[in-house]
Amino acid sequence: MAETVSILLCRCERGNVVSSDVREAVIAGLLEAGAAFETTADLCSLAAGRDPSLRELAEAADLRIAACYPRAVRWLFDAAGATLAERNVRFFNLRTDSAEEITQGLVPGAPAGQRRELKPADNDETTLWFPLIDYDRCVDCKQCLNFCLFGVFGLSDDGKVQVQRPGNCKPNCPACARVCPETAIIFPKYSAGGVIAGDEVTDAAAEGIRVDLQEILAGDVYAALRSRSECSCGQTAATGTHDEAEKSPRPAISPKIQELLGIPPEVIRDLSCGKTDPPCSCDRQIGDGKRP
Repeated sequence: MAETVSILLCRCERGNVVSSDVREAVIAGLLEAGAAFETTADLCSLAAGRDPSLRELAEAADLRIAACYPRAVRWLFDAAGATLAERNVRFFNLRTDSAEEITQGLVPGAPAGQRRELKPADNDETTLWFPLIDYDRCVDCKQCLNFCLFGVFGLSDDGKVQVQRPGNCKPNCPACARVCPETAIIFPKYSAGGVIAGDEVTDAAAEGIRVDLQEILAGDVYAALRSRSECSCGQTAATGTHDEAEKSPRPAISPKIQELLGIPPEVIRDLSCGKTDPPCSCDRQIGDGKRP
């Protein structure tokens, strides 16, 4: 029955990873057809806030979602505590499909009505870049938990790895997705698209993005990352003390490792002690790959 159809369109205005032309053409097509639909500026924000509207949508008998890669959308709903049943949901990819294909898939059988905007309850616009875990692929090796520097991951009561602090994630850094041995980590806003952004995983695609952590641990990266709590100048993040007399040299992350993992320079800077008056030399030592 027509009244059982629900349509959600994510405009992804803050990520800029979908074509604005395709997005606006689909919205125009829905309005022209007089179809009832719901739209949101950013599905990631709704998921990060576990917005109850996603749980309501997941219960629809016929749910049609126009957003990004279906795998990413599925796990965004899961992150919000809303499990999507394959039998009653259809996905349309604004990153790869044409406006005509999407509109033709959304409109048939849709009830008449108006456009309705979904907004995060707390109107939080900051948590936009964060990882999702594809639990169909995850083997709970905890490599992401041990690797992440910023406490994004944690363990559930039964010891399962979870994304517990999405707001701690550093924008545009996909490093944990590259070191995951099962290619189970997704960043929906990854601008280059592909597996990291949520495309389906093939052996060839996985090999193209995956970095063998065991190989790079033999170099300088692990020591640099794990010693993040103590700067080469002696300051610790926990105490904020600065002791020039007790210098503890910290290996730098080489430009090659930064490139392999796709770590942005600003994330490297976040590994420094943060002393600015006067500026500490650790920023330069880490950022340019030189050792103290």
